[in-house]
Amino acid sequence: MKKILCFLSSVLCLSFLSGSVYAAGNLSESDIRKAPVSAAYLDYKQSPQKYKIIPSPVDQLLNAPIEISNNLPQRYDMREDGLVSPVRNQGDYGSCWAFASVASMETSLIKKDPLIDISEWYTLYYSTMSDDSSHLYKKEIDFSDKELLSDYSRLFSIGGSSAMIINNIAGWQVGTNDENFYPYDNYTFTSDDDGYSSYRPTDICMAFNNVSPSDRENVINEVKDAVYNGNSVVLSFSAHDEFLNEGTSSFFADDFGVWLLGDEEVGNSMHSVAIVGWDDQYPKDNFGYLKPENNGAWLVKNSWGKESGNHGYYWISYEDVSTSFEVSYTLDYFEKFCVMYSVDSKLGGWSNTYSVSDNNTGYIATMFPAEDVEYLSGAGFYTTDNMTDYQIDVYVGDYNGSPVLSSEPALTLKGTEKYAGYHTVDFDEYIYADYGTYFSVVVKLSNPLNPYTIPMTFSPEEYGSSESDERFENISFISNDGINWTDTMKPGNTDSPYGVVCCKIFTERRGYIKYSTYAKYVEKGEQISLKSTDGRTAYYSLDGENWDAYSEPIEINEPTSIYVSFYPDGYDYYVRTFGIYPEFYYGDVNLDGEVTSYDALMVLQYVSELADMNDVLLQYADVDSSDNITSYDALLILEYVSGMIDKLN
Repeated sequence: MKKILCFLSSVLCLSFLSGSVYAAGNLSESDIRKAPVSAAYLDYKQSPQKYKIIPSPVDQLLNAPIEISNNLPQRYDMREDGLVSPVRNQGDYGSCWAFASVASMETSLIKKDPLIDISEWYTLYYSTMSDDSSHLYKKEIDFSDKELLSDYSRLFSIGGSSAMIINNIAGWQVGTNDENFYPYDNYTFTSDDDGYSSYRPTDICMAFNNVSPSDRENVINEVKDAVYNGNSVVLSFSAHDEFLNEGTSSFFADDFGVWLLGDEEVGNSMHSVAIVGWDDQYPKDNFGYLKPENNGAWLVKNSWGKESGNHGYYWISYEDVSTSFEVSYTLDYFEKFCVMYSVDSKLGGWSNTYSVSDNNTGYIATMFPAEDVEYLSGAGFYTTDNMTDYQIDVYVGDYNGSPVLSSEPALTLKGTEKYAGYHTVDFDEYIYADYGTYFSVVVKLSNPLNPYTIPMTFSPEEYGSSESDERFENISFISNDGINWTDTMKPGNTDSPYGVVCCKIFTERRGYIKYSTYAKYVEKGEQISLKSTDGRTAYYSLDGENWDAYSEPIEINEPTSIYVSFYPDGYDYYVRTFGIYPEFYYGDVNLDGEVTSYDALMVLQYVSELADMNDVLLQYADVDSSDNITSYDALLILEYVSGMIDKLN
C-alpha cells in the first residue's frame, strides 16, 4: 500500500547565486517604514515576571473594522450546533494556553471528525521546546539541563501563549497530533522525536491581537461574528479568585480590582480559555462584589475539568478589563499539501510589519529553485489588516535577479481576506516546475486602513539567530510597485537585513492521487473528486477488487472506502474511508455506521467517568431519550446487538 509522504522542503541550505543582478529601483531605507511593536510585548520583554500569558509582538491597533453579520442573535452557544469538543483538564501544569488553542483547533475540525481529540501535551511540549520559545520569547531554558527537560512541572511553569504556537504550526516545524498517540502527562517522548503533525493550519485569525480598550465595543461584535461563523476565539483573562463568583461560575475584573491586586499579581493569574458563545442579557448581578455596569458575558470553555464551574464552562463579563482576545484556528488534514518551500518560520514568523508606500499597498515575493519536479498547488501568507484585497501571481522560469521570472504569470488569483492573520490559498490548477527551475509567488496586498502592509519576520539580529544571513538571500523580496524589487536580506544601502517576508509556497510531487477532502466524515451526498498530481489516469475502487478509470466525482451516501491507484488492477493502492455526518443513528456512539457492543462499552466508560463525550456523541448515546446518559442506555444497546429488541428509540 502506498503511503503519502509530506515534508518540509530543505530550502534553508540554499544560497542561490552570488553576484546576483537586481531589478533597478531598490527601495531606500527611508522608503521602508516599520510599524511599532505592540506595547504589551515590549512590556513583557522588560518585565517577564508579570506575564503568564505571553503577548504577541504584533498588534491590530490600526486595523479596519470587519464586515459583520447583520443577524447576530442576542445569545449563541456553539455547543447547540455540535461544535465544541469535551472539556479537558490541564491538571497542575501551566498549560492553559495550549488547551485553549487546541479547543479552538478542535472546533474547526469537529464537523470533519466528531471524535476529534488533539493532544494538548504534544502541542505544549513542542511549542515550549522550539527555537521560537527560546529566541523570540527569551525563555530561560537550558537545553543541556537534562533534569529540567524531564521536569515538566518546571518546564511548563514558564508560561506561553497562542503566539508561541502560530509560527510552529504554520511552519510545519512541529504542531498537532492526536491524543491517542500522545496522551496528556506522557513522559515517553522527547524533543528528539520527529515532530510529525497530523493537522496543519489553513487560516489563523489574528484580527483581535492587542486591541486597545477604547475599541473594545467594536471588537466584541467582531468576535461574536467570528464565533457565530464557527470560529472559537482564544481569550486570556485574570482568573484570580477575587474576580470569581463561584456560585454562578462568572468572572469580572474592573480597574479598581486590578489596581488593588497589582500588575504582577494579576499577570500571574492570567489564564487562557476558548470562547464558545455569548449572552447579551447575562445578568450583571451574577458577578461577585465587583460588578459591571451592563449585562452581557462570554461563554467560555475552560480547562479545569468538567467538575469545575458549570460542567467546565464559565462566564466572563464583556466589561472585564483584564481580557485580551487572541486568535482562532482553522485546521485541515496534513495530506492537503505535500511540500512547503518557506524560510520565514526560521526567523520567528510574523513579528514585524512594514510600509513601503503611501497608499496602503505593498508587494511581497518569495522565490526558490525546484528541488524536484514540482507541481505548485498553493500559497500561504499573512494579511496585516482586516478586509485585505490580495492578488497572487505565480511565475516559473530562469533566475534573473527578480521574483518576476517571466513576462506573464503562469497563474493569477484574486481575493479578499476578512480577518488579519495567516491564510492559505489553493491554486485552481497545478503549475509545473521542472527540477532546478526557479518558481516564485508574488502577492500584492492592499489594506483598507492599516498602512503597514508587509508582514515580515524579525531580523536575524533581533531574533538572536546564529545562522548566517547569506542562507536567506535571494529568497525574500518587497516592492512598492511590483516591478522594482528589494531583497530584504541584502538591501544594499542599509546597515543590516530586515528579515524575510512571511510567504510560503506549497507543492505536490509526482505519483500522488489527491482526494478533494481528507475529512473522516462528510455530509450525505458529498461529491469526492480525485486528481493525479502529474496528470496520469487515476483508477478507483469502492470494494478494493473492481477497478475503474476515474472520470467524475464519487457521491457518498453511506460510509464508503475509496481505493485509488495508478494501475488498472489496483496494484500499489491507497485507501481513504469516509463516514457520513451528521447521519443520526441512536446507539452508534463511535460513529462507524453500525451499532455494536463497543458502543455500549463507550457509554459505560462515560457513565463511570473513565471517558468523556462531546455534545454530538451524547445525543447518539441517549438511547432512551431521557436527556441523561446512564447504564440503562448501554443495556438497550446490548439488547439491540443481541437481537432482543428490533430498534433503538
